[in-house]
Formats: sequence, structure tokens, C-alpha cells
Amino acid sequence: RTACLAEHPPTSLAGPRPIEREPEEVAADDACAQAVADTPSDGCARILRAATRVLGVLGENVDGDDPLTFTDSVKEMMDQLGIGSKGRDLYDFGPSLPKNLSGKIDLPVDSPDGSDAQEAWNQLLVPALEDSIADLHSVDGLTILILTSNELATIGSATGTSILDAIELDFGDVSVFEAELQLWLSRLLLMSALDIDLDFDSYTPIEDRIQIQSEVIDANSALGTLIPGHGDALTDANLANRGAIDAYVAASAFIRGEVDH
Repeated sequence: RTACLAEHPPTSLAGPRPIEREPEEVAADDACAQAVADTPSDGCARILRAATRVLGVLGENVDGDDPLTFTDSVKEMMDQLGIGSKGRDLYDFGPSLPKNLSGKIDLPVDSPDGSDAQEAWNQLLVPALEDSIADLHSVDGLTILILTSNELATIGSATGTSILDAIELDFGDVSVFEAELQLWLSRLLLMSALDIDLDFDSYTPIEDRIQIQSEVIDANSALGTLIPGHGDALTDANLANRGAIDAYVAASAFIRGEVDH
């Protein structure tokens, strides 16, 4: 089997590491993208690209290309929600919504609504997830990716866990990762097909409890119904669910067939 270190894998991944705190996620994703382009058959590069592709979207701290919309950039979406710069670090994520003098959440009047959220994740997250899933699906059962202690220290600082020794990721781990991404894709596709066009800022500041039935459900009769012409999204969500099951079955079969040494 072909093993490669995450810190020094073959091809052109000697630049910014995908799992480190200091280098920006976008730079790591660029390095991994180049590695895949140089050697498309490199399973280790594809595993890393699958991770950095999504991290790159979430961690890219720049405005989108279209000045007429804010749905083509995670940064602009958070700006539009009135979220300050504190807590936006992907490895220490904890942004706070704006509050009034009484300490109640009080969104700006032009905050993104439900349809804006749908547009944003369809532009940003859905394509990234689909491409990452394709990367993982192309990895064969002979590839092993070794995550070093330095990279695991970064993961530990972000998750509150402590893993000191290097670990290896094999086909079973990759398939579980693929299954997780398929499930996230399925959720987003399902939510893309349903009407969630709520004007969230109209419910703030939250001085008292919101009456969900009367103020949300009854006031928005189309809420949760299928958006006309969006049936294909439901079909795609079902396919992603099946993909998650297939990936889990593949992981299970691989793990059961492994021989412990």
C-alpha cells in the first residue's frame, strides 16, 4: 500500500499545510489543488484537497466577485448579519450576532433572509461538497494518509482533544469522511428545495418568546413546502443519501476485512 505523510506527501504539497493554524485555508487549498492537478492519481493529495476545498470556502475572508450581491461570499454574509470580526477564525469559530442595549439579539434590517441563505450555500457549499465527494470517491483501497503529531496538535487545539502520536487514515476512514459529506450535501439539497423564505430580522430584537405557530408558521403559509420547479433538488438529495449509505457500507466492509498486526 502507498503511504504518504500529510506534512511531506509526494507531488507539490511542500507549501502551506492543509491542517495548520497559521497558513490561511485558501493558500492550503491552492497547494492541494495544484498537487491534484500535477498528479491526479495521487490519493493522498485528493484526500487533503477534499478537506481543504470546504475549509477554503468557509475560511476565505474576502468579498465575492459580484458587487451586487452578498450571497457569493461567507465573509459578506457575516458582514450583512452584523457579525464583528471576533470569532470568525475557522479554528476558533464563535461569531456573535449583534445585540441591543438590553442584550437582546437585534439583526440589521437588511440581514440575509432564508432565500439568501439558500442562494449562498448553493453557490458556495454545494459545489465544494460535490467536488470533495468526487475526490474521496476516487481514492482506492491501497492509499494511506499519515497525519503527523504537529497536525493533530492543531486539530486538538480546535476541538479540545489531545492526540499525541501520528495516525494513519486508510480507505475505511476516507469512506466514513465521504459518508459524512454526502449527508451534509443531502441536507443542503433538501433545504434548497423547500420554502424557508423567512425575514429573520423581523423577529428581532427578541424581547419575549416568539410564538412559533402564530408568528412564524401561520404567518408564512408556504413555509416548508416544495418550491415550484425544485423537484430535482429533492432527487439529488435522495441520491446523496444513497451515496452516504454506499460509502458507509464500503467503510464497514473494508474495516471488517482488515487484519490487525
